[in-house]
Amino acid sequence: MLKFTIENIDNKHITAVKNISDKCFGNDFLTVFKIKETLQQQGIFKVIITDNTVAGVCFVLKFSQKDKYFPEFITFNSNNKVTVIQTLAVLPEYQRKGLGTALLTDILTTIETRFKAIPIYYPFWVETTSAGFYKKLLNLGFKKVKEYPHYWHNDSLKHNYRCSVCKSIPCRCSMHLFVKD
Repeated sequence: MLKFTIENIDNKHITAVKNISDKCFGNDFLTVFKIKETLQQQGIFKVIITDNTVAGVCFVLKFSQKDKYFPEFITFNSNNKVTVIQTLAVLPEYQRKGLGTALLTDILTTIETRFKAIPIYYPFWVETTSAGFYKKLLNLGFKKVKEYPHYWHNDSLKHNYRCSVCKSIPCRCSMHLFVKD
């Protein structure tokens, strides 16, 4: 495995985060404005750095029933708080080298110690070729609870991004929803 460091995202990382998003999800899936806006929310925002390169990113948001907005797939339990791993991506040239797993493990530890907001939701892009990462989610205690066909269809039209996986507007990719209690 590569040597790496994990850091909280700050302004010096924004261009690199945008680059990762463009390569992994499609141009303008995340804009600089949306990244900056997301960083203002209650959450955990980290990058993983190796070879002096920001190689991966993770955005985690905390929600409660009091929030004006929360993703439609959330079901609140008795503590009325949940966490969503909104974005987890590693540059293609650094994938399958343990960086995504290291970043996810760090994030899960931070969620459990800082937020104590269970359950943890992770919307997983089905069409990605990372069957190994899918298995890691199961090994980390996540359960697949639902599939949403063409999940990013409306979002890709609204924000006019071309999906890097299916290469189309609108996006035809589906999402598997994983939950860790």
